[in-house]
Amino acid sequence: MRKNTLIKRLFVFALSLTLLISSFVVANAISFADIEGHWAESYINVLISDGTINGYEDGTFRPSGTVTRAEFTKMIGKGPTRFESDFNDVPTNHWGYEYIMYSGLEGEGKNFNPSTPILRKDVVNLIWKRNGSITGCYAPSIITNQSNNKDAIAWAYSNGLLLGDDGINLRLNDTLTRAEAATFIVRARQIDPNKAKTGFIDAVSDETLKVIYNSLNLFDDEYIGDDTITNGEMARAVLRYGNRKHDLTNAYRYSKELFAHEYAKDLYLIGKECIPFENVTEEFANKNATIGDTLAELVYNTKKLVTKSVSLPDSIDYADSKALSQKVKGQLSFARGYNVLLYANDTITPDKEITKREFMALLIQLDEIVGSQLAYDMQTPSVISINKNVASYPANYEDFSCILKGIPNIVYQTPFGKELPKNISETASNLATTYRTMLDEIVKKAALKNITLKTVFYPTLVSSENDSTIARVKFEFSSVLSETQISNLINLSDASLDFVPKSGDILFVDIKLPPILDLYVSADDVTLVNIIK
Repeated sequence: MRKNTLIKRLFVFALSLTLLISSFVVANAISFADIEGHWAESYINVLISDGTINGYEDGTFRPSGTVTRAEFTKMIGKGPTRFESDFNDVPTNHWGYEYIMYSGLEGEGKNFNPSTPILRKDVVNLIWKRNGSITGCYAPSIITNQSNNKDAIAWAYSNGLLLGDDGINLRLNDTLTRAEAATFIVRARQIDPNKAKTGFIDAVSDETLKVIYNSLNLFDDEYIGDDTITNGEMARAVLRYGNRKHDLTNAYRYSKELFAHEYAKDLYLIGKECIPFENVTEEFANKNATIGDTLAELVYNTKKLVTKSVSLPDSIDYADSKALSQKVKGQLSFARGYNVLLYANDTITPDKEITKREFMALLIQLDEIVGSQLAYDMQTPSVISINKNVASYPANYEDFSCILKGIPNIVYQTPFGKELPKNISETASNLATTYRTMLDEIVKKAALKNITLKTVFYPTLVSSENDSTIARVKFEFSSVLSETQISNLINLSDASLDFVPKSGDILFVDIKLPPILDLYVSADDVTLVNIIK
């Protein structure tokens, strides 16, 4: 009896070993030519090996193929809870029925839309739910404001699951490829709650910071991310930022030189703002600036940029800012209230010497919250943010002082004037009231023709040719109740430019102005010379 039992056990063991080796060979025999060398090859192979995903009958995996909602539910596998009722568009004989019913992926009403491509935001929300709907993670508002589910985004970002291509733009409304889906799933499995989290300063692209650094022209030397800056350099940079001007001659009229130093006037001005005035010394000028002082000054000067009332956040302190002076701490509370963060926690390390990388990481967050550039749609300007998606910039972006959010690339790519716009944007900003007065006259002409027209003037979209100025202006026709030629509203350089606007038309036009000899230019003296469609 013992002998038979031993033989049976040996047989079972041998059979199990054979099956294990066989399955190992089969799993590792699967390979697809179109994933060799692919950036997601290792992630794809993990899911192929464990049987989560398969290739196609033609021997390909098609890593660039778009994943549908039904396909993703199969890739991620069943969750613990079944939906209480079926979806109208998922019959019980649908190949993905069971996966869908146990997926936890919400539909739209009674429809699941199984054949619709899944969006990145849906993937993040689902994986977050599968991982326990964790709250309390830290990510800056420039990241979390991209979604209605801020907890899910903060969790995914701080765990390195979703960083986008540049650490800023998460492309949440984009569809997902099979390779990206595999990567999401495997990375989610590998999340270690004890591992150090990813902060904004770790993830943000240095190229993005460099491009915006160069366009704003706040410093007098090149961008090297790890370089520190002195308090003198910081003072001049934040003042240029707050005044929207590289030349601070006008600002210096309100300053004094308390000691002989290149940055003496700059330091006097920030000493009047939020840096303790007793710190404004020659020794302080030469010391490296700290994150706490710099962020305080950036916040103070950001507030100067606001053209209309802005809602103030609840006063919240960084965990390590309580020992700072009240002037500095007060400004930092504004930043903390708007979730300006460098790390994946609620500290700011105020005494750490700041680098240019950290300076720009803070500045672009504040710009996203308030907006640092101007757009005049009436006499009182509004603020507009810089486009942070540097990868989407037009090839000639360096011709402009900055690329603004929401303006199509064709507006920048279409040539106008002879002078580079970046060379005269400050002058254009100084003359904004003159331009607006002229545009308001055109708006009034339109109203007399039963046309509701809104015009937007951007100081960053102005060039010149000989003695004339050319402003690239946005025209929005929200309501057109009568057929009226555009030539009835403004002079045209060529009859071929004439057209009848319709309700909802939005276009950019180039308006040529004569030499500005005083602070008034009549609408009758300007000419529309080009239309960008």
